Amino acid sequence: MAGEFVITFPRAYHAGFNQGYNFAEAVNFAPSDWLKMGRECISHYACLRRYCVFSHDELICKMAAKADLLDPKVAAATYQDMIVMVENEKKLRKSLLEWGVNNAERQAFELLADDERVCEVCKTTCFLSGVSCGCSPGMLVCLYHYSSLCNCPSNKHTLRYRYTLDELPVLLQKLKHKAESYDGWAISVKKALLSKEMSKKVLGANELVSLLAEAERKNFKDNELLQELKTAIIKAENNTSDSISPSEVSLPHTSSVK
Repeated sequence: MAGEFVITFPRAYHAGFNQGYNFAEAVNFAPSDWLKMGRECISHYACLRRYCVFSHDELICKMAAKADLLDPKVAAATYQDMIVMVENEKKLRKSLLEWGVNNAERQAFELLADDERVCEVCKTTCFLSGVSCGCSPGMLVCLYHYSSLCNCPSNKHTLRYRYTLDELPVLLQKLKHKAESYDGWAISVKKALLSKEMSKKVLGANELVSLLAEAERKNFKDNELLQELKTAIIKAENNTSDSISPSEVSLPHTSSVK
């Protein structure tokens, strides 16, 4: 019905039909526990030589580039997925080098149309890297199928890469920092709530407000601990006999704390 959503779980069969003209909208979304399944799906699609809806590697890299905006749980799941991705990429590039490919050029794959960066063999959408040859303009293969592109000697092939192997760990570190930042914040909140300094009402309120502002700045998801923090701030404000300036105690908009 209009306004309703239908959600299909991974590997679930689904089908639809239109009886006449129709306008429909579909939205792809990825909760943290989907990422592992998504990685497995890409491998399965490659075995079937089936076109992907989008590049999983590109999704992961874009999330890593904006790690500060991610929920800590999502950042942690993305970090685990990216560790596997980076290690696999290192092995593939090493194999390519041992095969004899010495030419390399940076390629902004995200600027290409999907059909211009599809592996000719497995139909995977390339993003981290691909291999091309001058004898086959416009043709590309992923690093799993570098030897299947053409019959030219290996030294005629060129590695197309999006990131160097030194740049990928930097993205990994951003995800790790985001995933660990919540744990550090949670420990600080618990200590502040239990601290004897809370008896000093103004100091306690200012400290807690600072922690709440940090939660908003880092986009921490609203949860039980965050609610305890907000309640403690309200109690501290109501009980203090000293005046506190609005800039010190004004609460961030609840809707912006995710």
